[in-house]
Amino acid sequence: MTAAQPAQAPQPAQPTTHHQAATACLNAWLAALAADIQHESNRPNPDTAKMERLVAERSKLFQERTALEANDKAAVARVVADYAAALQSRKLKV
Repeated sequence: MTAAQPAQAPQPAQPTTHHQAATACLNAWLAALAADIQHESNRPNPDTAKMERLVAERSKLFQERTALEANDKAAVARVVADYAAALQSRKLKV
């Protein structure tokens, strides 16, 4: 009779290049939102509705970045597709 092999704990998924790209997109968008929030708050009469929208979007992105898993290929691909295009568009407008 052979001794049973001890069960190994599941290994966390290693970040892939695509996951790293998705995280970089989210971080860049978060930085852009932080700049927008700072710009709006520095105005003499900040638009409170715009500030609330920007802060809510920033919170959503923090949650999305925290929840993004390296092995969720569909979510990683969606993040890259959505935010890379948005960042490129934003870059071209500046």
